[in-house]
Amino acid sequence: MLRRNVYNLSGWHASGALVRRCIDLSNPLSTSILLVVIVMLGLFHPAHANESLERLDSSPSAADATNTIESLSNRILAKQLEFLRLGLRLKHRGESKNLWRNRRQSFFAFTNSSLTSIGAFMAATGRLKYASHPEDAPNKIFENATIVRLLANSISIGGVLLEVGNDSIGVYKDHKAKLNLRGIGNQADEIQQEVVSLVKQRAEALAKIQQPDLKRLYQLEEKVLADVHEAALEELGAFYSEAQGKRARRITQLSIIFTSNFVSGGGSLYSGIIVPHQFKNDPVRRTRYGGVGGITDIATGSANIMMPLLASGSEMVKRRSAKKVLFKQLGSPNSQDIKQLKKDEETLRAAVSSSDPAISEGFEARRKVIASFLSVLKRHQEISERERRHAIQKMIVNVLDSGADASGGFSKVVNGIGGAVGAYRYTFDANKRFRVQGGTNLAYGIGNAIAVEEVVRGQIQLERKHAKDEQKHELLTQIMDDEIAQIEDAQRLLLATD
Repeated sequence: MLRRNVYNLSGWHASGALVRRCIDLSNPLSTSILLVVIVMLGLFHPAHANESLERLDSSPSAADATNTIESLSNRILAKQLEFLRLGLRLKHRGESKNLWRNRRQSFFAFTNSSLTSIGAFMAATGRLKYASHPEDAPNKIFENATIVRLLANSISIGGVLLEVGNDSIGVYKDHKAKLNLRGIGNQADEIQQEVVSLVKQRAEALAKIQQPDLKRLYQLEEKVLADVHEAALEELGAFYSEAQGKRARRITQLSIIFTSNFVSGGGSLYSGIIVPHQFKNDPVRRTRYGGVGGITDIATGSANIMMPLLASGSEMVKRRSAKKVLFKQLGSPNSQDIKQLKKDEETLRAAVSSSDPAISEGFEARRKVIASFLSVLKRHQEISERERRHAIQKMIVNVLDSGADASGGFSKVVNGIGGAVGAYRYTFDANKRFRVQGGTNLAYGIGNAIAVEEVVRGQIQLERKHAKDEQKHELLTQIMDDEIAQIEDAQRLLLATD
């Protein structure tokens, strides 16, 4: 302080001497020199110099902090939109495969039920025709009926193997495109880490903002960005768990179909072809061992009846566990709806509208992106609510759509019961055995004929709905194409203004 006063006094003494020597008001040159000296002394006075340095220190740093927050806010929002984009791409990838997958499954089901029905009618005709004199019944009729059923089982087994191979190719392609389920989880984890880092940097930059009004706007926007993060995570979790559930459902269905046809085919082969040749001269053993086919029909028919329930159960369990695992990895969102996001966005919009137009440009750009994000979420919420309202109706429709499995399964159980009863209860009464087994064979044939009709009816309805939705641009894949393009445009807008 002493040095500073000395510096001031010495400065003023020096300037006074200079004035006394140089002042000559009658001389214009002296007057100009005097004015220059006075101005220079005023500018470089230590107090004024300190004020100037303070302005230089504060203004650029505040401007840099503002620019940093603007850039970080854009990048945070773009990264959060990536969660939704990942989920939409995952959903789109699965939906795009459904149409031809359903067509292939309908073809295999149609072929299996048709051949099974033909084989059952052949066996029923032979047994009922020779019910009064079973000793005259040619064994070739029953062998041919068994061969037709084996052909039906083989086609279904081949269909399952074809679907497994096709799914494996799809998994390989998804892996290359980083859209397999494990890849989606890893990408989401990377995005989450980047968002956390960006949010931390934004908070550090926000601490440097000195203007109260501007700081309040950024704090309000921070809440909105947090809400967007929660909603985006929730959407990704829904899409991810749905994909995992559908995968579990498909694996369950294919496993039951493969096991059912393998066991049923093995029972038919043993009781219809191997036993008659192995015990050709021993009618008692031939009859009793022939009941093995009836037992396998009861078991596999029951599995066919239970398949829709087992598949739905596996899907539900997998959905819950997959969502739990994902949120354990990424952090569980606090809110499962968009009400809080809408509320905070409206608060921010009101605050921005009453602020200086010079600082509202960046907020407005991000607000438009958030509005686009909200429109996508609203559409998804409407779809979810509609599905929830029609949950019971959908359950009934699913039961009716599984009519092929139910019809074939029930008639198969009836056929198995008839085969077992005939083999073990009427071992020594061929007339009753032929009537009982012939009647259940007939029921089996009718049940599979109904299954054929159900498969055809279901596929026709599916094709009509697909054509209608495609014409109206209401296919889920079309809607998701639009949403993905909408999200990508928003991301480009954010990064372009960054």
